[in-house]
Amino acid sequence: MANTGVLPAYQNRGIYSAFLRFIIQQVTDLGFQFLTSIHHSDNNAVLVPKLKAGFLIQSFGYLIQTMLLEAKYGPMIQLVYPTKPEYRQFLGFQRGLAGLRRGLDE
Repeated sequence: MANTGVLPAYQNRGIYSAFLRFIIQQVTDLGFQFLTSIHHSDNNAVLVPKLKAGFLIQSFGYLIQTMLLEAKYGPMIQLVYPTKPEYRQFLGFQRGLAGLRRGLDE
């Protein structure tokens, strides 16, 4: 994802959250495995809705490091939305193979 925004006059009306639901469904239907985005670390207007929509803070570094320090922009945070349930389980609260195995055994 890159460069999305809502004009100030239309903010706090659920437009961005509706957009997130739409784009998540679209990329999932198209077969993409991950949706990623990078944001300023203090951009709560974007970080909070994305976390509520199911994005995770990328913390493993196999896509991109958790927090980037961009010389031009300052600290940035990468978010990731795994579209497949297996990936969500692997990256979820009970992380790693142990969490994935628990889910498969159930």
